[in-house]
Amino acid sequence: MIGHGREFSTPFSNVALWYEDVHFVTIQGEATVANQTAYTFNQGEADYFAALAAALKTKSNKIAILDSFYIKERKNEFELALQYYLPEAILYHESVNSRVDSEKAIELMDRLLDKGVDVVYTRGNAYNSDIIHMAKTKGFYVIGYLEDQAI
Repeated sequence: MIGHGREFSTPFSNVALWYEDVHFVTIQGEATVANQTAYTFNQGEADYFAALAAALKTKSNKIAILDSFYIKERKNEFELALQYYLPEAILYHESVNSRVDSEKAIELMDRLLDKGVDVVYTRGNAYNSDIIHMAKTKGFYVIGYLEDQAI
């Protein structure tokens, strides 16, 4: 059984004890029992490549992160890489405070466009596809994250 997200780690750990003949896999989580595995990618590496893509595509040098949640303790490798690749870039960071609130994500994106942003790294889930559709009509670049970006 496969679950994508840390929220599956604890329930899988609990249920795995009852179903020893089933193997539980969490993507981006933790494994604590023998019949459980976790595959976690390095977020920092992904952020570095996203920053490189943003630096290569921007014309305005105004780039944004549209985060699902702002996590103060999170090291922002995207910002560090952007400073390395394009020191003159201006980075805007907005938080939707939800993984699914497309209406708020679009509202925040409209504000970012008003500031001249032409590349956005959207780190949401369900609202990513709405931002991609918005980019098709308003002409900016989107670096997708997590959800299926093939729309």
